[in-house]
Amino acid sequence: MELRLILLVAIGCAAGGVARFILQHLGGQIMPGYAAGTIAANMIGSFIAGMILPGLTSLSAETRALLLTGFLGGLTTMSSFALDMVVFFDSKRFVFAAIYWLTGAMGCIAACMAGFRITRFFGA
Repeated sequence: MELRLILLVAIGCAAGGVARFILQHLGGQIMPGYAAGTIAANMIGSFIAGMILPGLTSLSAETRALLLTGFLGGLTTMSSFALDMVVFFDSKRFVFAAIYWLTGAMGCIAACMAGFRITRFFGA
């Protein structure tokens, strides 16, 4: 395990975490009571992952550490998604829970596919 790769993961994770924090703050202002920031972070992260996928094998270990493990690891979060779901269920907001689950699961898959297809289309 190389120290420089660990540092790149830490730098990427810090940047991704800050980006998620900002998105969660903005999402709370736009849609209070709904975890729009978490959905946005996960969908944006999925889109970026899809964009990276076509060239994944050509990326250096440093780039993979910084972007994939670090930035996307800090930006996206299944634990926040799960926590939000439990809060929705506990507060008996079942419609929000269903919408959140659908937009979270299907939206992230669609965003990843869109990023992948757009990157492939432009020849990467």
